Amino acid sequence: MSSSSAAAHAWALAACTASLASSEVIGHIEGSSCQGFPPSSGSSAPTTGGGATRGGSVRDNPPERVYRHGMSLIIRKLIIGLGVVLVLVATGCAASYPADPHKTLERVTGSVLRVGISHNEPFVSVEHPAPSGREVALVEDYASTLDAEVEWTADGEEELVDQLEHGDLDMVIGGLTDKTPWKQKVGLTRPYTQTVDEFGQTEKHVMAVRKGENAFLLDLDEFLQTRGGQQ
Repeated sequence: MSSSSAAAHAWALAACTASLASSEVIGHIEGSSCQGFPPSSGSSAPTTGGGATRGGSVRDNPPERVYRHGMSLIIRKLIIGLGVVLVLVATGCAASYPADPHKTLERVTGSVLRVGISHNEPFVSVEHPAPSGREVALVEDYASTLDAEVEWTADGEEELVDQLEHGDLDMVIGGLTDKTPWKQKVGLTRPYTQTVDEFGQTEKHVMAVRKGENAFLLDLDEFLQTRGGQQ
């Protein structure tokens, strides 16, 4: 859905909300004979002694009070409707979210997945001619679901994160945890497995992608949740 179509849809939704709010209030006022007012047809409602109508006294429910109550309903519903407009326009319409600003998922599908790897056994090993380890095997399996070939780049974490930020890599692995110091610079999957370190502390492991590439992140995340498992 284009941004202009999203905005038009959002404004239409707000107008509908306002219309429903108005109809609801008008119906409340017009049908208020049960609250102590004559029916809207102009016929007189049965009365009881003291000038009170059946269903309550006029003094208990003055028209001004009902009118003010009705207007407050309209205002509240208009605020809700406008809030929906702002949310939909800001996100470019919910139907187009999540999205990849840099088209990562679209670009790597049927092509090349560029992966940065940092030595951290048993997750990643770069000591052999070809990379190996738990996460290397997972990435290769994930690439096969995209019909993509994997292009490996071995380096330190800081250098790999820098390349990821600049779009030279699509993802980074190396036994990263959800407490990685790079979490403000990259997009992280949900923890897909956990281990216990030498101090008895639980570590939850994640993989990193370029920040903002939400469609790619979601696709990788769904794969890891079904294929990662507990190690």
